[in-house]
Amino acid sequence: PPPTSIRLNPRKPTPAAPNGEPVPWHPLGRYLTERPTFTLRPEFHAGAYYVQEASSMLPAEVLRQLIPQGAPPMRTLDLCAAPGGKTTLLADALPEGSFLLANEVIRSRLPTLQHNVWKWGRPNVHLASEDPARFRRLENFFDLVLVDAPCSGEGLFRKDPDALQHWSPEKVVHCAARQQRILAEAARLVRQGGWLIYSTCTFNELENSENARRLLEDFDLEECPLEFPEEWGLVRKGVGWQCYPHRVRGEGFYFAAFRRLGGGRARLPKRPTALPHPKPLSKKERTEPAGFFQEPERFRFFLDSKGRLLALEEDLAETALYVQSVLKRCWVGLEAGKLKGKVFVPGAGLALFTALNPNLPQRSCETEEALQFLRGAPLSADGVSKGWLRIASQGLTLGWGKALNDRINNYYPKEWRIRMQLPRRGK
Repeated sequence: PPPTSIRLNPRKPTPAAPNGEPVPWHPLGRYLTERPTFTLRPEFHAGAYYVQEASSMLPAEVLRQLIPQGAPPMRTLDLCAAPGGKTTLLADALPEGSFLLANEVIRSRLPTLQHNVWKWGRPNVHLASEDPARFRRLENFFDLVLVDAPCSGEGLFRKDPDALQHWSPEKVVHCAARQQRILAEAARLVRQGGWLIYSTCTFNELENSENARRLLEDFDLEECPLEFPEEWGLVRKGVGWQCYPHRVRGEGFYFAAFRRLGGGRARLPKRPTALPHPKPLSKKERTEPAGFFQEPERFRFFLDSKGRLLALEEDLAETALYVQSVLKRCWVGLEAGKLKGKVFVPGAGLALFTALNPNLPQRSCETEEALQFLRGAPLSADGVSKGWLRIASQGLTLGWGKALNDRINNYYPKEWRIRMQLPRRGK
């Protein structure tokens, strides 16, 4: 049977110690002894952990071997990012202060990516939805590019039997050709001395080591030497490494790491001054939203063309704004909320933010009441003062409520709400 594994969020409290063994290649990975109904766990909705297949956590070990300890902040691109597992893994593994752009070309998958990124709560992760070819103006720009490519999914046959129905020899050939196109664009984006990591969740050589070999032939790259303990069960291929479910306690997964030898390093040019948005907030306008942040001096605040209030880390603001000026569909910074006239309405992402002011008023809920909140129900206002409240469970913020005279209005987004039937009390 396929194992169930999670990866803990190091910047959020874990309500209860997970009952299971550690994943050998990730210090925060855990195998669970049984698979719970995650939908009914408030800590899952709050981003205390990410439900991630164990083999897919291996890029963290790759980064540990590639990036020197004490390395400076990096510009990083997750080119095929949805649903967000590798993005959140990168957010934890990169040097402090790094810029991370998560891109997903399929528009229908973007909301899931955004939700998972927001749940993880990092201020340095930004979103885009562009075809890889649209990144050409960022040639030599990134220190690290991850391509977790769409593939034929053979590595998921055990975990998801339905995956067999979508497989065919023709699909393998189609996927390999698409991966070649993506990799060709990705290689140009890596600066000299930077890294490219390629991964799939399939077995066949055409999509894996053959694509990696072609990459070495066509571009000025070298494969990075990696070492793994024999007991982990990884299999060395012609280029890269393969996980097989009968050898590794995880699903099928392939990965290879490369270092770029040629090219250069793109400098950060000045952002075009003619852009009307995003518009910096005045000192007066930022007063109220700044109170929601633990260290507001670390952030710059802007309004975009749709009236959304954005918070960008001071040290990364110019990088983020430049990348946004280059890419047509790019959203940088935390969407902190909106200004309605002079009144600030906090956004759903801000509630999950790790830099949220811990001194904001809070309404704590036990599990049953927290699940009702996650379904969209109002809460009683007993013992709380009027105004915005963090709705929390087990020390984790779930979302916003606004206390009125006799109730707390629920501001949890409709698209995130639990729709499954909740178990009856005592069951």
